[in-house]
Amino acid sequence: MDGPRVFANLGPTAGTDEINKTYVMPNDGDPNSYVLSLEPPQDPEHVVVLFADWTVEVADKLPIQHNDAPVTPGSTVQGGIITFAGGSAVYLSQTSSVTVVQSFITKDGTPYHVVKVEHSGTADMTAVSADASIVVVSTSTGTALVRTGAADVQQIPGSSDLQLKVGAYSGETLITGAQILERGEGSASPSGSEAAGVVNVNPTNGNDFEFQLNKPDGSVITRDDLMASGGTLDYRGPATQVRFKPKGNGNQNSLQLNGQPYPLQNGTLYTLSSDNMTLHLYNDKGGRGNAMGRWWMDEITATNAVIYEGDQPPVVDPGLNTGYTVGTVILKNDALNCSVTRTLSRGASVQPGWWALAVKW
Repeated sequence: MDGPRVFANLGPTAGTDEINKTYVMPNDGDPNSYVLSLEPPQDPEHVVVLFADWTVEVADKLPIQHNDAPVTPGSTVQGGIITFAGGSAVYLSQTSSVTVVQSFITKDGTPYHVVKVEHSGTADMTAVSADASIVVVSTSTGTALVRTGAADVQQIPGSSDLQLKVGAYSGETLITGAQILERGEGSASPSGSEAAGVVNVNPTNGNDFEFQLNKPDGSVITRDDLMASGGTLDYRGPATQVRFKPKGNGNQNSLQLNGQPYPLQNGTLYTLSSDNMTLHLYNDKGGRGNAMGRWWMDEITATNAVIYEGDQPPVVDPGLNTGYTVGTVILKNDALNCSVTRTLSRGASVQPGWWALAVKW
């Protein structure tokens, strides 16, 4: 057999054998999707990854945990938290079951974390991608891919078939192998959400990233106010909007949206808005006259909150972006003096703050 037909022999659903459990059905019309990973018994630190374009790569295997306990690829888990190397995770509702397919890092340094929903199964989860990794959630309806961000992924019964609803919070989110039925702003978006947490702030002096806190009375606290205080400024009270650039590491920043982690990337400007928000803004070297101390926002509590990257709220993409590319992997074989370029996937993009509903082609 030639072409992608050979993969169909493995079946679209998870079986009892280990190969089927680490197999993901290729997306229709997308020869570049992740398909299968095999673990050589004599080399437990690596996996052989097969893609639908016939690209094969030996990749470094990464550890996977479910509720803080190691889990073997091919295992099916229900509820709780699946955590991956680098801080990525999948948060499952109590009734959601998924098969943990594989976690690995390609030669170009991109970590892949792959889970799948069994055929005809319903699921409700939040996929969080950290450190430029790609979280792949494969369902019977289609596949959701999240990179450096977070998204809700639901496979739900439709009028005649299963439907896939994906709501993006941040970063890059794609739906592949499915047709978009509807787009909109709703419960899966940050609008109307509850925000809480702690953020290490970089005030910076660039106009594009400069810190600013707006109060309900119309007054503001700017980066200049922070610097002029010599680290002594301490504000605890209400705010309507905060424009900030995070710094530090993931352990220091713990911003949450609706009880789930909202990934923050250093060097990125974020805007947090709410009509009911309070917080504490201070410098951990306050009183020492050292303006270079670390500035923090903690005790953040906000309802009806919206958070997004940049200054402008996201605008929905009205159509399919079939040329959208999440990433590119370039493999070279010097012996053959050739190279193969493989794009990860092409599909419909879901803009941060919006959701898209899809069905199988």
